[in-house]
Amino acid sequence: MEFRWTTFWIQIHNIPLICMTKQIGIRLGQHIGTVKEIDVGSSGDCFGKFLQVHVCIDIQKLLRRALRVKMDGVTEEKTLLLKYERLPEHCYLCGMVAAVSAQDLAPSPAPAAGAGVNLPVSGAVVGFSLVVSALALLKH
Repeated sequence: MEFRWTTFWIQIHNIPLICMTKQIGIRLGQHIGTVKEIDVGSSGDCFGKFLQVHVCIDIQKLLRRALRVKMDGVTEEKTLLLKYERLPEHCYLCGMVAAVSAQDLAPSPAPAAGAGVNLPVSGAVVGFSLVVSALALLKH
């Protein structure tokens, strides 16, 4: 038996306030996987910093770290950042949950004195830092 599908609560960040609804959450969640549930209040709207979606995804595929969507009436695409809640160990090199091996989890030997250290960086961190850098340039 192969373990292939699992569900995650995913936080979708950078959504405009007017789009924080259950219907938008369903449409965005469908780009990630099969939507199980949307965390909304009694009014049907989501108020907060992010929209929370419960999605069933194929863990043998790459985890999406962002969604690029085009909003109605806006000419440029908007990047929505995805944060997975309670994500188990996954490979930072390829972005897959199923690709974690004992070698990926083994501690690295201590570097020699004065040597540079190479740390694995997730695509979300790199993408987020690029977006922040671009926004900082646009503000100046």
